[in-house]
Parts: sequence; C-alpha cells; structure tokens
Amino acid sequence: MESRGIYTLANDAVYDQLVALLNSIETNISPDEPIRIIPYNNKLDRIKQEIAPRNNVTLFNDYNKVSLTTLKPK
Repeated sequence: MESRGIYTLANDAVYDQLVALLNSIETNISPDEPIRIIPYNNKLDRIKQEIAPRNNVTLFNDYNKVSLTTLKPK
C-alpha cells in the first residue's frame, strides 16, 4: 500500500469535479503522484472507467485500515 499521496472522497455524483481534480494534479504536481479515491458509496461506474487507464489512481478498499468512531453524548 502506498504510504504517501493524495486521498479524496468521491462517487459518480461528483464525477466532473473528480476529473477536474485528477487533471489538475497531473498538470500541476505530477502525472505519477499517487491518488487514492475513497468511495462515498457504491455508485462508481463512471469513476472506475475514468481511472482505469490512470496508473497512479486507485480505489481505496481496505476498510480494515480505517477506524471509525461514533461520538456519543456523556
């Protein structure tokens, strides 16, 4: 697993914004900068097509590495 890079939250509802972000990172930082997309939900058809040819972009799917906590009032 890549230890550094850019992580972003996305799904198909924000497809256009994600493509703009990916293109901006490619142009202004590096086409090789590792980017990991954290899916907001399972609506990812357009995103999967978009990132398929981009070797530096992957979907984050190791949810065991994420610890979510619920804040409860005391």
